[in-house]
Amino acid sequence: MSKGADCFALKLGTAKLDITPRQPMPLAGFSSRSGSFERVAQPLFARFYWFEQTRLPANDNTAAGFASSRPVLLVTADLICWGTDRMPGLRRKLMERFGLEERSIIMHATHTHSGPQTSAQLSKAIGTPSLEYLDWLEEQVLEGAARAAADLETVQVRRGAGTCGINVNRRKLVEGLMRGEPNELGPVDRDVTVFAFAREDDSLKGVLTHYSCHPTISNRNEVSSEFCGAAMDRLEAELGGDVICGYLQGCTGDVRPHLVQDGKFVYGGAPEVKRMGDQLFDTIQAVLKGPMRRLPLSLVCTRQASVPLKLQPLPSEDMLRGWLHHEDIMGEWSGTMLHNPDQYRSPVLLELTFIQLAQGLSFLAMNGEVVMEYGLHVKAHTAGQVLPVAYSNGMLGYVPTARQVHEGGYEGATSFRYFNLPGPFDPRIESDIQQAIAELIRNP
Repeated sequence: MSKGADCFALKLGTAKLDITPRQPMPLAGFSSRSGSFERVAQPLFARFYWFEQTRLPANDNTAAGFASSRPVLLVTADLICWGTDRMPGLRRKLMERFGLEERSIIMHATHTHSGPQTSAQLSKAIGTPSLEYLDWLEEQVLEGAARAAADLETVQVRRGAGTCGINVNRRKLVEGLMRGEPNELGPVDRDVTVFAFAREDDSLKGVLTHYSCHPTISNRNEVSSEFCGAAMDRLEAELGGDVICGYLQGCTGDVRPHLVQDGKFVYGGAPEVKRMGDQLFDTIQAVLKGPMRRLPLSLVCTRQASVPLKLQPLPSEDMLRGWLHHEDIMGEWSGTMLHNPDQYRSPVLLELTFIQLAQGLSFLAMNGEVVMEYGLHVKAHTAGQVLPVAYSNGMLGYVPTARQVHEGGYEGATSFRYFNLPGPFDPRIESDIQQAIAELIRNP
């Protein structure tokens, strides 16, 4: 057996569990909602991908020559995020029970705005969490990981690509002010990247799809996995059997669904969710039916880094007290900062997790609501070989570019209050993040 890719084999185990709330509770993502959800329009799921690599020494062609590498766990769930406040405990459970390393875990959320709140650290305006639900959710994670780890089969990896035009940039300069309006000329990524995992008999075991668009078609008080969940549900039904199809959200902080009327964004309901889900499904299906490139296997690699994000000068305690009378988010945020001085002075860390599973199957996970420009940067810097995966392993808030900080608007100037950050970011964060990404990806 030759040295190189032929010396490796990749095993994959999959599982899928229903994580739809069993009891009424507030949904996360829109301050316009009130009360508990009224119905379940689409169930929510968590999909589990457990990877293990084996390597055959060049002088040994027997099965006994294989030795398993440390495993990698990728979970993609129909949630708005994984709460930063819950991540240390959940990681610890996964590490203790399964022997996982922290850098080998990606807990990803598709970022649907029609699911339960998962963090107690965020503003109550965008949803309050049910601790009972979160405890149950973590039990589901442990159960799903166990099922996936017990389901290992050797797979080949194939990669293909298509395009889908359901997204549009949402930042537009109007009369000198940055507004949340459709910007047809703004940065957007319409690439759809599809990974197919096939068994030795060529039957499909799993599919992963990467795309970038805020799942905010509907703002109704209904549980929904949104367009991405609709596409995955249909794909699993079409492929049949036990094929698990997961969605990975890119850097979509300033990109949303292209639902526009008279030059303004509008919301939809179940018909629009289905229509846009069908558009994404059609693209994925065409990719799977077309020629896909088989990826050479390589040594599985996992790395982590944390980037301290600089903030603009913070307001004084007197200023915070002066804003307490505000009945909007300003008053709530000011009170939170005053009553939590440690949080007010704590560093804000962007966590980067890089995982390479094969040549051309690499992810850069980030624990924030990262804007499109960073995703385009990662893909350009790596010739598309590394895919950016935001909303992973926690949620610190929006991560804007230097230009967006200067321009203002929601992402760059005001969103920090909804995430209970001490203040808006300094423009220098962009160069710091880009440098950290370059160092993490090129490290041997």
